[in-house]
Amino acid sequence: MAEKCHYQTFVRLQPKTITPRYWQVVAHCPDGEIHYITGFKSDSEALDWITNKSSAWLTQQGYGDA
Repeated sequence: MAEKCHYQTFVRLQPKTITPRYWQVVAHCPDGEIHYITGFKSDSEALDWITNKSSAWLTQQGYGDA
């Protein structure tokens, strides 16, 4: 379930409760920080964010061009 990126590791987390049922992406930063990106309605939506939007997010967070 983990996707490797140049600067971070992203992990999709399945919701533990039935309602509200939102997936999360956990971003493990190279400096040891952990960020939770929330509100994904499905596993595929979380994976799409990792694939298509995480690079821009990394840049926004100050990790340079991913």
